Amino acid sequence: MDSLIGAQVITQERYRERIDANELLSLLEREGSAGAILVGSHQGTPDLITLALGVNGYCVGAIARTLDNPLIAKRVESLRSGIPRIEFPKAGGLRPSFAYLKKQGVVGLQIDQDAGPEGIFVPYFGKLASTHAGAGMLAALSKKPVFLTHAIRTSPRTFEYKIFAEKVEIDRGLEDTDAQVYEWTRKLTEKLEPMARRYPEQMFFAHRRWKSQPPKSFQKPMPDNAITMIHRTSLQNASNRKIDEAHHDRENRQEGDILHK
Repeated sequence: MDSLIGAQVITQERYRERIDANELLSLLEREGSAGAILVGSHQGTPDLITLALGVNGYCVGAIARTLDNPLIAKRVESLRSGIPRIEFPKAGGLRPSFAYLKKQGVVGLQIDQDAGPEGIFVPYFGKLASTHAGAGMLAALSKKPVFLTHAIRTSPRTFEYKIFAEKVEIDRGLEDTDAQVYEWTRKLTEKLEPMARRYPEQMFFAHRRWKSQPPKSFQKPMPDNAITMIHRTSLQNASNRKIDEAHHDRENRQEGDILHK
């Protein structure tokens, strides 16, 4: 519930008395104004991170998926109307996000949802989970600093929050881009676990995190030429969706013709 109404209750005017964002702001200030990647999960109230940064003068973009239910999507959009940010679609959002980072912007995204068979399989609470490669790809290609962030409610009776932030790094000796993407994805997913254990009541787990499992022939976490494979798979999925939509439209027209006869 906090994720839906927290950002509406805490307006820009009330931000400073309700949100402790010092940890994140200090880390960003230390890095300068070169842009940054913020990675989180469906825990707490992520929109408040965007609000805190926007109020403090940062240019913020967020990669987000449009909700399937148009009524809920419209309501959520209205709740977010007071939050200063640019929104990039989850499908096809990596390219504009990368360009935004190059312009010293801050880009935020979440990585705790099932990515289907085309995702990267990394351990999450001891079991392999299909994970979106977006954060790892942005980190590996942009070389921008990466921070794990969570906006956690700290008072049970009032809307008061603390933004936890931690800089995440990987072995810079990894020269292969595919290996970097995998290692970013693995490490960021691993880093989500302590906060989930610490504040389990603030997890929004309305999805099946371990829905997709690797095939029996699975031998290593990430295939060769993974970035090319992910891009090709995304294009194929988009093509399949168009075919399915066309088939669905054709069936609807046929049903309509039958009803009018």
